[in-house]
Amino acid sequence: MTEAEWMAFTDPRPMLGSLRHRASDRKLRLFAVACCRRIWDLLPDEQCRSALETAERFADGLASLDSLREAHRGAMLSYVNHDDHDECGRFTGRESAAAAVAGAC
Repeated sequence: MTEAEWMAFTDPRPMLGSLRHRASDRKLRLFAVACCRRIWDLLPDEQCRSALETAERFADGLASLDSLREAHRGAMLSYVNHDDHDECGRFTGRESAAAAVAGAC
């Protein structure tokens, strides 16, 4: 993928695919964490925020695989417990944000 193609893409899937075997697992994990940090205000609860912080520590070798698995479970629980719509039916993004954190884990 050329730089011009990269800049023109709006769908992240082919962009991430082009990084496969070029970027380290650490860099890909930190990229996922950075994406989630951009939606920090949408994270539905402390459990989800803590999961994201654990994912970041894991990428840097500062958390165990067991801790990452527990963080993933916490983010998934947050995903299950939050609906993407408020009482008026408006989209809130909380459930989607929790799913993104679970993916980063």
